[in-house]
Amino acid sequence: MWTIISHPDSPPGSSINRRSPSASPATASRSSRGVWLAGSKDHLIYDDEDGFLRYTPHPRETAYRPSVDVLFASLAEPHRALRIGVLLTGMGRDGAEGLLAMRNSGALTIAQDAASCVVYGMPKAAVEINAAAEVLPLNAIGARIRNAVLTSLQPNVQAAHP
Repeated sequence: MWTIISHPDSPPGSSINRRSPSASPATASRSSRGVWLAGSKDHLIYDDEDGFLRYTPHPRETAYRPSVDVLFASLAEPHRALRIGVLLTGMGRDGAEGLLAMRNSGALTIAQDAASCVVYGMPKAAVEINAAAEVLPLNAIGARIRNAVLTSLQPNVQAAHP
């Protein structure tokens, strides 16, 4: 499952909204490709008890709603599944602290590099606090995620086919 957090105040013509015109400002929506778009002013979190994404109004005192930091922090608990946090171009610092929490819990963390960013704010904040284990150009991030997923599956494939 892929989860994309797009702040509700993203301009209507932004690339995320052009790719997913069905995203509602009131609910998380899932496209046919399994990409989830957060479209509420509440925070989207991973609920470890039931394994689902859900909205929560807490914490209320955050600069961004929904906050990437809140989502990433909800994924910072050690888990048997592979967790990958990626912070892409954007203004501000949202996501840096949550990415650090994910890294400290053993997740793979990636920030987009300055050269490929439109706005090197959020990834820069993550790099400054050493939250990103890897800093990559946008065109290399997809392949890195793919390789991490395939590598994580290899022990299971070998066990099933000795």
